[in-house]
Amino acid sequence: VRPRVIPSDAAFISIEEGRHPLLESGMVASSSAVVVPNSTHLASQTVGTDIISGPNMGGKSTYIKQVCLLCLMAHVGCFVPASQMSCSLLDGIFVRMGAEDSILTGQSTFQVELSETSSILKSATQKSLVVLDELGRGTATCDGTAIALATLKHLALGEGDKRPLLLFVTHYEEIVEEVMREHRDKVRCSHVAHLVHEGKRGTDVTYLYKMREGKCAG
Repeated sequence: VRPRVIPSDAAFISIEEGRHPLLESGMVASSSAVVVPNSTHLASQTVGTDIISGPNMGGKSTYIKQVCLLCLMAHVGCFVPASQMSCSLLDGIFVRMGAEDSILTGQSTFQVELSETSSILKSATQKSLVVLDELGRGTATCDGTAIALATLKHLALGEGDKRPLLLFVTHYEEIVEEVMREHRDKVRCSHVAHLVHEGKRGTDVTYLYKMREGKCAG
């Protein structure tokens, strides 16, 4: 579909039944499977932050990469794999994902993580899309939780000129509970759907790769 990019003072992203373009092209070529579509709705004037949880390998990172790619494709004039898409004119897409060190510059994994996050906090505006994937995992759980919570509150609940559209992936349950308890009007909580059942070799997990609203049950 041809996306609409609309200049607006209020940032927003609206994607209906979006699909990851690279994943879909690979699956179509191999005829091995079908990409599960997911919709995305973020708006700075209503709910501009989505906290995403769910099991490992459930599709969280693929989903947020999909949103970034579709926004980028829309801004360069490409058609996108979705049933409908419109978004405001974004001034940047900022991503903090993965875990790696920088030996040549003497930076540990944790230092790289914090440096990249610091750069995002300084650069993102109310017209940006920010994606943070499991922030804080490069250090101890208590420290990581504090860093992730402070960053989330700064971006999701800060002043208007520093409150971008935000996709925030985390395994820290305390963060989800605290922010949703106090700021449900500004923040949405989502999870990747999955089924847990008893198999022949114990507990089995079936991944559905579908985004559902609400906190992950387990």
